[in-house]
Amino acid sequence: MILNDTKSVRIVLTKEDLENPSYDPKYKYKWNVTGGDEKQYIGHPDKDELNRHEGDEVIYFIDSLQFLSHSYEKGTEKIEQMVRQNLLKAERMIRQDLPSNLHSREKVVEWLRDNWSKKYPSQS
Repeated sequence: MILNDTKSVRIVLTKEDLENPSYDPKYKYKWNVTGGDEKQYIGHPDKDELNRHEGDEVIYFIDSLQFLSHSYEKGTEKIEQMVRQNLLKAERMIRQDLPSNLHSREKVVEWLRDNWSKKYPSQS
């Protein structure tokens, strides 16, 4: 999805991006709130831990990462494609490669930074 004002554009992930059959038809996120979630955090992160199986949390987490979410001048389609690829790369890394013992948002960010150039290097 593209959020824009009159001068700049910001690319963010959406539920539609992750449910697109051409993206990864085998993986399905949960989009419901589980019993442990606090109602005020629906669609937003739990306080400290990332639930990598809840689509809303993953989207919010990835979209909040400053090193991935860029604003740029309108009319730069190549940058838009690069940002979108980076957002999807982060989602893929979390879904497929993030060690199961990492749960805290801080540790996930640290892991993404440390492993960014090692995973899917042709897309970075």
